[in-house]
This record gives sequence, C-alpha cells and structure tokens, in this order.
Amino acid sequence: MSSTFVGAYTTGLFGNHGSWQGETILSQLENSNISDVILWSIHVHSNGDLHYNNEPLVIGGKSQVAAEHIKMFIGSLRRTGSINQSPKNFWFSIGSGGVSDYASVHSLLNSSGLDNLNFLKNLEVLFNMGAIGFDFDYEESFANTGIGPETIPKFTVELYKRFGSRITYCPFCSANSFWLPCLATTYTLMEQAYQPVEAFNLQCYSGGAENLPVTWASDLDTWSTGTTPPPPTGVSHGTGFVRPILAVTDSNDTDTSGSQYTPATMTTELQSTVFINTGASGASIWQTADVIENPATLPVPTIGQYATAIVTGLSGS
Repeated sequence: MSSTFVGAYTTGLFGNHGSWQGETILSQLENSNISDVILWSIHVHSNGDLHYNNEPLVIGGKSQVAAEHIKMFIGSLRRTGSINQSPKNFWFSIGSGGVSDYASVHSLLNSSGLDNLNFLKNLEVLFNMGAIGFDFDYEESFANTGIGPETIPKFTVELYKRFGSRITYCPFCSANSFWLPCLATTYTLMEQAYQPVEAFNLQCYSGGAENLPVTWASDLDTWSTGTTPPPPTGVSHGTGFVRPILAVTDSNDTDTSGSQYTPATMTTELQSTVFINTGASGASIWQTADVIENPATLPVPTIGQYATAIVTGLSGS
C-alpha cells in the first residue's frame, strides 16, 4: 500500500430506522488502496451521549446496536487490511454543519458533574471500537472568542493526553482568523513541545469549493513571521500538513459549485500546481455514499478507482 494518506469520508452505512446497509461500501473498501476510513459523523448530545448521525452509538458508557455494526465493519476491514490493500486506519469525525456538537463539548469539558463523566466514558468506549484518532469537522461559530477557539484546543489536548489519539482538523473556511489560532493555542497548551494535530483535512467542495491547498499551506508557512509574529503553530511544513478533500461525482448532489470529480478529473486536479504543491502528503474523497448511491457517470466509478486517482495524482505520474 502507498504511504500516501488516501482517505474516504465514509457515509451511507445505515438506512431508514437504523437498518445496517454497509455491506456494499465494505466490499468496495476491501482491497481498494484506501488507507484511512473517516467515519462521518459523530454527534455529541448535551448529556455526553454520542450518536452516529441519527443512530444512538454510545449511551451511558454502553455500546448500542449501531456501535456493534461499526465494530464489525472496522474489524472486518482491519483483518483484510493485514493481507491486502484494505484500510488499516479508522477515524471518527465529530461535527458537521447545522449542529451544536462543539457547544455540547464546551459545556461538558467545563463541567464536573455526571454529564462530564458520562462524556469521557463514552469517548473511551468510542475510541476503543478500533479508532486511531478523531477528525474535527467544526462548522459552528467562527468568532475570535467563545466556544470554538477555546474548546477546539482544549478538546484536542484532552483526547491526545487521555487516549494517545491522533487528531486532524477539517476546515472549510477561516484559516488565519480561526484555525491557525487554534493550532497555536493547542501548541501552547502542549508547552510548545509537541503538536498533536497532524493535518488539515481541507474541504474543497460545497462551502469550501474555492479552497486551494497551496494557499492554506502558504498561510501556515508565513503565520509566525513579521515584526510581531503570533505564537507558533508547531507546524514546520505547510504543504505536508494540508490534505484536500475532493467530492466525487453524484447526480443527486445539490452542490452547484462545480467541485465534483470523476477519478480522471480528480487525478488531473491533484497534479495541478495551481491547486496543490508538490510534496502533499495525501487527500480524501467525500463521500462513500455518493459513490454507491447515485453515480452521475457511466461506467460507475468505484471507491478503489478514486483511491488510485489520489495516489496517481499526488505521485505526479
């Protein structure tokens, strides 16, 4: 398997009324060259209970039915990943648009009651389902003060110190005004000894359709410069830190930004130095449900073909 980070934001595992429908996605991920599965999305309720989209996942420290399905999903891919090109790494993405997950996280981390204990126990159960890390899809308030810039670093350090978790951030806007300050605060909380955030998984579709990884990498590289530089982020190489997420083609998608790709056009985009610098460490597809459910092109692309597109595009070949 390539050492390139080849991610798949994984959706479409459950149908109506919580029915499991993940077998097609599972079979496509097997031997696909996808290295990392990002399970989207975890939602945090005000009492610390965790849901996977609409499905109860970990409630009161106990795994629910959906959790058992996801554990089997991870376990199956991990077993095949030991002998072929199946994914070996599994992440849980927390948050999405139109929710208040991080408002809940903020309240829970700043409390000392039963809800706080419930939240921490639920996170432990979630992590032990086979994850290596958490991805922060924060899309709530981007003000300079308040829940976001206080909670994102605090939650990052909590997960790293408690579980040894790997962390990625999943931004779609506000590099200099929000996400880079979050990195700098996290690095400060770690006494500038280590940056536990390993990458920006940069949304380059929908609300982030105009994003260019080259711009975000440059912002990182120039952050701690000037006559009165801000605190350092602990990131030494912006190009290797920024990994684009590209949307697959889907005929039912309402995104009219033009930021959807076939495998061929995804390869072309990842070879464009206007879009991304040579030396980028990886990229991901958004999202597996769109590959499976409503393809807009024939023959139907597979998850494996998109993985190959990423590897080929980033190798420059």
